[in-house]
Amino acid sequence: MNSIHGYDTIRTNLFPTLPARILARVVVMVFVASIVACSPTVATRGNIPSEIKLSQITIGVHKRNDVRSILGVPSTLGTFEDNIWYYIGHTTTKFAFFREKIIEQKIVAIIFNNQGVVKQRKVLDKDALREISLNERITPTAGHSLGFLEQILGNIGRFNY
Repeated sequence: MNSIHGYDTIRTNLFPTLPARILARVVVMVFVASIVACSPTVATRGNIPSEIKLSQITIGVHKRNDVRSILGVPSTLGTFEDNIWYYIGHTTTKFAFFREKIIEQKIVAIIFNNQGVVKQRKVLDKDALREISLNERITPTAGHSLGFLEQILGNIGRFNY
C-alpha cells in the first residue's frame, strides 16, 4: 500500500491504465461527435413561391382570391396602394459560430388592376438588391445632457406614492 503521511495515493492519470485501442476509439468518437455537431443549419424565412406555383398564375385571368389560394397570404402589401402584393423570403445557412450566409433571396411582386385581376408579375432575386448604408449622424437636441450624478440626484424627492 502506497501512502504518503497516512493517506493512500490515488492514481490521478487514467490514460496510462487504459489500453491504446480503447483510448483511440474514444478519441475517434469525440472527433466524430464534434464534426456532426458542427453541421450547417439551413433556415428558410418568409414565403418563397416556387417557379411551378408562379407559372400557375395567368396574367389577365386570375383574381386576388386565386392568387391567395395558389401562393398563400402575401408577406406585405404595397405601402401606398393595396394593388401590389409582395411575397418576400430568403434561405440562409450557418455553420457553427460563423455569420449566416444568404443562399437564396427572392421577392415576388404581384400587381393587380383596379378590378382585382393580375396585371403583372415581377420576380427579383438577391442580385437585384442594393446595399443601403446607415446614417450614423446624431440629431442635436435642445438643452444639455445630464451627467450620471445629475440623473441620480435629480430624482430625489420626486416619488409619487
